[in-house]
Amino acid sequence: GLVEGAISGIWGDHIERRHPDLAVRMAVRSGGRDVSIDGDALAATFPHHSGRLAVFLHGLAETEDAWGRPAQDDDQLGTYGDRLQRQLGLTPIFIRYNSGLHVSENGARLAELLEALIDAWPVPVADLAMVGHSMGGLVVRSACDAGVRDGLRWVTLVRHCVYLGTPHDGAQLERGVNMLAGSLRLLPETRPLATLLDVRSAGVKDLRFGYVRQEDWNGHDPDRVLVDTGQDVQLLSTARHHVVAATIGETPHHVLSRILGDLLVHHGSASGHGRRGVPLQVDASDRRHLGGLHHFHLLDHPAVAELLHEWMNEPAPARSVS
Repeated sequence: GLVEGAISGIWGDHIERRHPDLAVRMAVRSGGRDVSIDGDALAATFPHHSGRLAVFLHGLAETEDAWGRPAQDDDQLGTYGDRLQRQLGLTPIFIRYNSGLHVSENGARLAELLEALIDAWPVPVADLAMVGHSMGGLVVRSACDAGVRDGLRWVTLVRHCVYLGTPHDGAQLERGVNMLAGSLRLLPETRPLATLLDVRSAGVKDLRFGYVRQEDWNGHDPDRVLVDTGQDVQLLSTARHHVVAATIGETPHHVLSRILGDLLVHHGSASGHGRRGVPLQVDASDRRHLGGLHHFHLLDHPAVAELLHEWMNEPAPARSVS
């Protein structure tokens, strides 16, 4: 899973174009296998199914295994999904996807997958919670946007969206690589190095500015230096949204936090302060900072597990899609 996720994140789009039979396909996963989206297979795979689902999306170069070791019995804590099922009766759904593809491509595929999932689910689905780590949070936003545009039913069931270390305003590391490649292209002697850097996947390049729609990148040169062609995409208006930002330092203002963020994403971006001047519409009570942690701690940490329990303990009130 670790190697497959890494290869997918770095070259997944190239693999899908040239060797589609080898590419990771988006799927519900359980026990290390893809799960067929039909009633019998779902009932057999999720014998303790409920009408409340919690959908988990991993980040760049990860797989569903990144969420930690599943519980083997009721005495173990297990993944966030295991805990939510044991404590609140939610059924966890872990998704694997090709993180080298554009975020918008994965968002469209996720929107279609979730529509098929709720249609085939063994009992009527009452509500959905979406949890995304890093890039996974952008895929969640993209899927919700696509679902609203296409009038899909599952979107009306989403009550909570949780973003764990998601680069809503983009990732400075990718912007740095973009600048480096642009500099290397200036001289014939270093141009081959720039070409090598430019081979990184479409998914990685989407992280530069947090693109979630096809219109953000389609028709534009992805290797132009620090040219933002993205649009502001509002959060799903019918759900309650929660952001969790970690920093290496104990506070966002600590010198290490200001320089390194959580090692991959800075606090302002994970909080959705709005690099284009439009901050995410998230209530103050739904914004949390966790100090002394790095990016990957957010995948399996007691503090995050407590926040998920707190936020999902009571379903958010349903609101009509505008």
